[in-house]
Amino acid sequence: MSIISTLKLQASSSTPIRDLLYNSKVVEKVPDSLADLINPVILTISVIMGLVSLFALIFAGYNYLIGANTSDTAKISQAQKTIYWALIGLVLLGAVFFLFEIIGILLGVPNITNPDNLVNPSGP
Repeated sequence: MSIISTLKLQASSSTPIRDLLYNSKVVEKVPDSLADLINPVILTISVIMGLVSLFALIFAGYNYLIGANTSDTAKISQAQKTIYWALIGLVLLGAVFFLFEIIGILLGVPNITNPDNLVNPSGP
């Protein structure tokens, strides 16, 4: 038996790696539309930005309390600036999310920012 026929036999038989590559649930779902392709990217970036803003608010609130306890006006001022910019970031995040939804409606791609598309990509 030659090496080429052995390789062909191995490639045609069912192996765990072949099953993993070709029968996997991850590979099974190919994006059907623009929304299926963009939705995970938008939602992932949104979640990361939201968590960063949330942690910035918590950190700034902690610094504000520590600064108020020690009467450190520089720390209080820095904490107020951080709170201000973290809230601006959250407002901008909401505005961008809303803008993506409007652009999706105008382009005929409804529910482009629908988190249900990630949880249940095949639809109801």
